[in-house]
Amino acid sequence: MNLIVGVIYFIAGELSNLVIVTLIITTVLAEGVRKVGGYHNLKTTLFSHVIFSFGMFGNPLYIWVFPEYTVARATEEMSAEYATVMQNVAQIWMLPVMIAATVVLALVGSLLGKTVLKKQLSNAALI
Repeated sequence: MNLIVGVIYFIAGELSNLVIVTLIITTVLAEGVRKVGGYHNLKTTLFSHVIFSFGMFGNPLYIWVFPEYTVARATEEMSAEYATVMQNVAQIWMLPVMIAATVVLALVGSLLGKTVLKKQLSNAALI
């Protein structure tokens, strides 16, 4: 899945170094967790999905890792007002909030997906 996302970003001209790094690292880690924990183990699947969900974290990470570059690019591509608002919103305390939100929403999405798939697969007499 992250490979497909990377290709789409590449075609759109939006593939940056941090995105490449986060996509590769999270994909390898998520698959490693699933392999070690077993592909049919719900806990490792949930944990793997949380790791996988950080694949696109490279894009917003630029705001904190390279703030001057990000503001310069935002000013260039959007406007100075946009760059100012982005700086004001992207305070350092937002990073742990984003991490926590990613974890919580990845778990919610995984559990929701499990529920939907279980119902659909049982209706199809596959489980």
